[in-house]
Amino acid sequence: MSHETDIPSTRARHFAIACLAVIPALIAACSVGDSTLRLTTIANEGVMVDVGSHRILIDALFDSPNPAYLAPPPGLLEKMVAGEAPFGDIDLGLVTHSHPDHFRASVAERFLLGNPRAVLVAPMDAVEMLRDSAEHWSVYEDRVVPIDLGVGEHSTRVHAGIQVHAFRTLHSGERESPMNVMYRVEMGGWTVFHEGDSDYEVNSFRAVVEEGVAIDLALVHFWFPFSEVGRQILDILAPEHVGLIHYPIEELEDFPVGSFRSLKGHYRLLREPGQVSELAKREEP
Repeated sequence: MSHETDIPSTRARHFAIACLAVIPALIAACSVGDSTLRLTTIANEGVMVDVGSHRILIDALFDSPNPAYLAPPPGLLEKMVAGEAPFGDIDLGLVTHSHPDHFRASVAERFLLGNPRAVLVAPMDAVEMLRDSAEHWSVYEDRVVPIDLGVGEHSTRVHAGIQVHAFRTLHSGERESPMNVMYRVEMGGWTVFHEGDSDYEVNSFRAVVEEGVAIDLALVHFWFPFSEVGRQILDILAPEHVGLIHYPIEELEDFPVGSFRSLKGHYRLLREPGQVSELAKREEP
């Protein structure tokens, strides 16, 4: 008759001690977060942000933009909406506003059907467009989160361990419609900011970094480094990395592509669909 005991063998005790020794290091590594962020350009202002086990899309769900701006190529779009590599396991799809070079309801529906664990976060008017045109609304309704804020208001939500801060602003041109939402996303030890098509009211950007929040990656319009108000906003955000978005198809005479090479190394012009950038986390002092 065999006898089981709660007293571990010498080998088991040594193994347990070794495991206990590495636990503090594992905890420290988890608290710091991931050291690398993978940024994939989708088109126009659309990006995929990939940090460790977290993966989100921002302004990527569209296929028929303003003719001046690129849309996701068909092959890339099909993989994205179907959740195929490299777009598998998307946690969140974020929408800043409902203009067709940022969002299309039919593409959002295909994405939600093809990615059954993903959650869509979007301004209320974009959600209404999706609901009113949807063929399968009841299938994914509980995975659609509307942002219903007044101009100047903000909210915070947590999805799949990702903290999403939404800031309602006027759209550029001081328009209330469509609703524009800027996002500050905290995931895997990184803080990522996307401005959508904000009206560039400086105080709106100050609200994003209240209480000393440090921005690791800011996604802003391509002309920010070259204009007074853009530089002022970048000074407020003080990001470690800057992704420059919304560059048109035709090269601009005032902002030729070559002019971006004069910027410091932490600037990246995000122009080509499928372009991948590996960003390193800032070192703590």
